[in-house]
Amino acid sequence: MRRLASRFTSSMTGKVAGVHYVWKQGGTRMSQKVFLLTAGAVFVLLALGHLLRILFGVAFVVYDIPVPMWVSGIAVVITGYLAYQGFRLARKATQ
Repeated sequence: MRRLASRFTSSMTGKVAGVHYVWKQGGTRMSQKVFLLTAGAVFVLLALGHLLRILFGVAFVVYDIPVPMWVSGIAVVITGYLAYQGFRLARKATQ
């Protein structure tokens, strides 16, 4: 078994031969402010989608089970709150 494993791994690094590792340990990192703004924008889009579903009365079915409109109402409140918190915290973030 050891001989088979040595065929697929490099003896120097222990990594699998032929596999490209994209992420580096010392790469650039996303700042907290950018993360919070991105999360806030995603939650705004989700809230907007649920709000449009309610306004236009679009039916939504998952595995032959119709999703009631009140689920979108709850989703608008929750995602709207999360978007608000994301933007509020981004404004307070230093970086």
